[in-house]
Amino acid sequence: MIYAFAEFELDEARGELRRAGTPLPLEPKPFAVLRHLIRHRHRVVSKQELHQRVWPDVAVADDSLSGAIRRVRRALRDTGTEQRFVHTLRGRGFRFVASVQEISAEATPESAEASAERDDFVGRVEVLARLAEALEDASSGRGRIVLLTGEPGIGKTRTAGELARGASAAGAPPLVLTGWCAAQPGAQPYWPWLRILRGLVDAVDDETLDGPLRSAATALAGLIPELGVRAPGLVPAAEGSPEGSRFRLFDAIAAFLRAAAADRTLLLLLDDLQWADQSSLRLLEFLAREMAQARVLLLATLREAEVVDGHPLCDTLEALSRIGRFSR
Repeated sequence: MIYAFAEFELDEARGELRRAGTPLPLEPKPFAVLRHLIRHRHRVVSKQELHQRVWPDVAVADDSLSGAIRRVRRALRDTGTEQRFVHTLRGRGFRFVASVQEISAEATPESAEASAERDDFVGRVEVLARLAEALEDASSGRGRIVLLTGEPGIGKTRTAGELARGASAAGAPPLVLTGWCAAQPGAQPYWPWLRILRGLVDAVDDETLDGPLRSAATALAGLIPELGVRAPGLVPAAEGSPEGSRFRLFDAIAAFLRAAAADRTLLLLLDDLQWADQSSLRLLEFLAREMAQARVLLLATLREAEVVDGHPLCDTLEALSRIGRFSR
């Protein structure tokens, strides 16, 4: 996405800030701060959230954030007094206050090569049509689960990306959230779902998070620390038996997704399902049933050749095959 405001453009794909078409020098951290503020301009962004998103897992002093804000203002020819773009709210955080126009990078001259590549995307018309039909069903409140299978390099991930791009270009685009399964050992349990849930937390405003989503968010506060930053006062639920704790967690995630999908269709992409951990697979089975009346399309890609007898995914595929809204 390219965000245009006043005489400036922030180009996410190029990692570039431009003024009247001329690139401006802006270091990666100040760029990340500005991008996060623009993405979430509908609300106040706290200092804690910026620390967590721009300097994850690193303890930095407030001076680092203050310095990044100063460099952002310098690049935008703004001042701490005038605050045309970044407004400081004492004790609360920052908010981007300028009017912003979102421009798809695909509509710019720089994307001509990418557009030509998409023109060469042949042989998937029928698959894309079926995926678009599944997304339409989901948008009508009939949740769907679709699995894209095939050999490595056949174009599964690209096909999923084409659906996401086409859907985003529509009049009422869904919220597209992606989680990829890690091939490396030692990945955190629920890793692909954590990426999806964190993206969802970023996408909702404070009023929604503290209203319809608060009950489910309370149950998820221990899993997603960002929730505690956005909605202070959330207390993680007390743990019981492992089985009971897992069920409450799954139920809270389902409630969180249903509430978030009340006003907007969710397109959830799970890439490389053959590498998913067992916890993520159990959660997928649970959500496949719970999303029946939700505006949610679960789309997963899978290297079928890697699923041999005894693979953890075999049980999941059998469970999904018993659900009428599942297609492969």
